[in-house]
Amino acid sequence: MPWLLQVNHAVEGAKVKPITPAKAAMSGLLSSILAQKGARGPVNILEGEDGFLKAMADKVNVGSLTDSLGQKFEISSTYNKFYSACRHAHASMDAALEACHNGEIDPAKIRKICVETYPAALRLAGIAHPTTPSAARFSIPFSVALALIRSNANADKYSEENIKSEGIQNLARKVELSLSNKWEKLYPEKRGATVSITDVNNEVSSAEVELAKGEPENPASEEDIYHKFYTNATLLLSEGDAKSLGNAIMDLERVSLDEVTRLM
Repeated sequence: MPWLLQVNHAVEGAKVKPITPAKAAMSGLLSSILAQKGARGPVNILEGEDGFLKAMADKVNVGSLTDSLGQKFEISSTYNKFYSACRHAHASMDAALEACHNGEIDPAKIRKICVETYPAALRLAGIAHPTTPSAARFSIPFSVALALIRSNANADKYSEENIKSEGIQNLARKVELSLSNKWEKLYPEKRGATVSITDVNNEVSSAEVELAKGEPENPASEEDIYHKFYTNATLLLSEGDAKSLGNAIMDLERVSLDEVTRLM
């Protein structure tokens, strides 16, 4: 299936991509508010004669809409991101941190970082020399260097300050990307990477990650997810307000919509 991903190839970066999840969340919230106030839409919006299915394809399998209805929930097949980068960069970043023993190897003493991964990762996250935070999110070399030097790659780490950091950029230039036949054959069931770090003494440390943390097959803990929420929320809210909002979300079944929006 083709995707509208030209945004991923903008060397200078495109600031519109982060807007899409926010717009989806806004649409969901607006739908809830409209439903609460009694707004009605067409019942057959999907399968109707001028509905979504007819607009998107000549032939459709209507039965697939209700297969395993109430038993299988597609939201359980989604992943959680723990770096503010293109998902195709995450296995490389996880592997790099593991190869670096989560900080035991001094980034200043690294001579070379070899990253082997699958074609889609190289194609969609292979910007070699990003010059903006937006482009850096689609750069495995920069993202690996950022994770190793800053110990994480949260939203606030993709900043103008870090783009201009000679330490991060110098380490990024030491990252060598290559296609792995192994990962190419395993994709898309496995979306992995192998990372080898060579230090100035020519000692090599390697790690391999089949699926980045947060994938349904490699799930994150509830604590991990809450920590991600809290870290991002406190970029805009006080610690107290972030905790209140987090508690409300975790108890969403018993909290009113007005209460949640007030906390935002």
